[in-house]
Amino acid sequence: MSKRAWLLFGALSVIWGVPYLLIRISVREVAPSTLIFLRTAPVALVLLPLVAYRGQLPELVRRWRPLLAYTAAEILVSWLMLFKAEERLSSSACRPAHRCCAAGGGAGLKTERGRGPL
Repeated sequence: MSKRAWLLFGALSVIWGVPYLLIRISVREVAPSTLIFLRTAPVALVLLPLVAYRGQLPELVRRWRPLLAYTAAEILVSWLMLFKAEERLSSSACRPAHRCCAAGGGAGLKTERGRGPL
């Protein structure tokens, strides 16, 4: 690999790893459910007006059940499990388990009338 590729690989490793380090530190002080809220609520506050501006809010409301199921599986369950595990295990042991949870949740999505993922 070139120098540039190694540099980008190192930068990606740091960018990807820092959140897990911060999770490890924060679970000692803050409840896991609070961390989930603080991690997801700001994103929702940014994305919801964007969805409304693009006129896609009716589509979002129409598909609220699959969206709620996906959110429960991907965000609530997997992040809660990760934060709880971080209280007892090392971050390096928790990361692969969390990624497997996310991959399984995404693979379980169904399509609607052949129009692609929900």
